[in-house]
Amino acid sequence: MSSDPLSSVTFRCRPCAWTFDAEPARIEEEPEIEQHPWSYYAPCPHCGEECAELAQHRNLRLALGKHKGPANPYWLDGKRTMTAEQKARNRFNGMKHGHAAKVATYFPAKPGSQWCGGCDVDIDYCRAQPACIRNAQLILRHQIAFETKDPSLLRELRAELHGQIQVMINMMMLDIFRSGVSIEKPEYYFDASGKMCFIYDENGKPVTIPIANPLIKHLTDLIQKMGMSLEDLGMTEKQQVEETQLRGYLDTKRVNQDSLLEHQERQSKALELLSEQFARSRERLKRDPVLLEFSQEEG
Repeated sequence: MSSDPLSSVTFRCRPCAWTFDAEPARIEEEPEIEQHPWSYYAPCPHCGEECAELAQHRNLRLALGKHKGPANPYWLDGKRTMTAEQKARNRFNGMKHGHAAKVATYFPAKPGSQWCGGCDVDIDYCRAQPACIRNAQLILRHQIAFETKDPSLLRELRAELHGQIQVMINMMMLDIFRSGVSIEKPEYYFDASGKMCFIYDENGKPVTIPIANPLIKHLTDLIQKMGMSLEDLGMTEKQQVEETQLRGYLDTKRVNQDSLLEHQERQSKALELLSEQFARSRERLKRDPVLLEFSQEEG
């Protein structure tokens, strides 16, 4: 729980969509909220409307207030005996909210650049930050994944990447279909001064030669490098035949395994019968009159 109200707060004006930092003009007490029992308000410098604190900052502060760390001896002792992997994971628990994140200085916040098209972050708020928020989050997720050795944290990003690559492949195919698999390349040469000159026929039209659409090669290279070909997906005719044969081999192996189990069952039953025969033979041996007479003479 915070002991004193904040002296500087980030506010958001809903009517004019302006984000600014200022000293609170009005502070209301909210004793029912233990983490931070105050709410802040200030007039907008543009339109004069009273604005509340930026919801993102308020929710973040309330969420942080719930995490006070180990307090009793049991948990304090557990923290001292943490493994190296647990310490690394605990170190990045405080980075997930961004308060302790390393600033991505090589992605400075420049609203209106090529990174900002369709971004949902407020432009004025982004301009006041030292780095692009979305790129900083991307770098932070990779940093956490590498430090914790957990590649599953990047599964969502990899899925988006492959989806975007598939969209790019579809666009390349659409351009190929529109322009055709072959294009006309004009014939030309360079004169003595190094100037490019085109060749014309008797009708004054440029002489052209048909060549394969160069976009086809880039498309096939991209498909092969990304492992998206039919062979990589196991969809070729040869792979289907081999898979069918492999399934037949596995089925045969299962039949052989079943036969082996039946043989083991028969062998175990034969051993049980053999043990019963040994027991009966010992009983007959004990009742043998010749053996009994010999035992009495020796005894």
